[in-house]
Amino acid sequence: MIVKLLNHPDYTKKEKLLWGLFVFGMANRYQLAEMLNCSVHNVDRIIKEWNRKLPQTDRFILARRPARDQPRMYYLGPRGWDLVTEWMEENRRFFGKKKRRAGHYRGVTEIFLRLVRRIGYRELPERLVWQSEYEAWETILYPWSLANAERWKDPQVRDEEQQLLTRPDARAIVNGLPYWLEYDHDTKREAPMKEQLRRYIESLAYLPPYVDVHHPVVWVVPNERRRRELKKWWSVVRKEPDYQELDLIPEMHFFVQGEETNFLLKKEIQQTG
Repeated sequence: MIVKLLNHPDYTKKEKLLWGLFVFGMANRYQLAEMLNCSVHNVDRIIKEWNRKLPQTDRFILARRPARDQPRMYYLGPRGWDLVTEWMEENRRFFGKKKRRAGHYRGVTEIFLRLVRRIGYRELPERLVWQSEYEAWETILYPWSLANAERWKDPQVRDEEQQLLTRPDARAIVNGLPYWLEYDHDTKREAPMKEQLRRYIESLAYLPPYVDVHHPVVWVVPNERRRRELKKWWSVVRKEPDYQELDLIPEMHFFVQGEETNFLLKKEIQQTG
């Protein structure tokens, strides 16, 4: 969605900045400048224009500083959220953004921007589709909603079972090839990480092959130690007894941040190599 919107002729850069924050959750001024293909000065000016003469707690765009040595992370306030959902003609509940999640949002946005740098703005609309966390979850939810149409008429059952589905950080289609994307900020312990890996199996492996969800899962992590940990935990989870009879165990790949770009562009590498 975001690639199409960033290139949409009916939206100004000022409006596209709101779209960027809506899709990525949080981003700093440098990331927003790169996203919009403009200067950091222009980003600062646009944010001031949106918030002009508004009280600090009721602005279109709010900000949090994760740490003293890190740039502010911007996110939509209730005004900005309501405006974007009005453009979309959808009614979605507003959620604020916590400071401790800033590193996670920054990491996901950087995965997108590394692809932008490699592909280039001119070719981006033809070569990259990027879906937000919500859009990625909708893609997984859809076949389950069809399979459970009768049972999910009970709102309690529906809500409980939807909570069990995995929620990827994003879904990217790069040169026609789809991937689920996860950024792990090295904050979760072994037990919850193993549970997150199990949710991928349980959300994807029980769906038939013709359902368009059986994509590789690309994990991006901050350092080599964390990459080895996740790879080790996955090797344990995928061999658990409950999953031995399954034919469609998800394909998992683990990368230190920055190394995933070559893998995502592997079709380009094969064509030019």
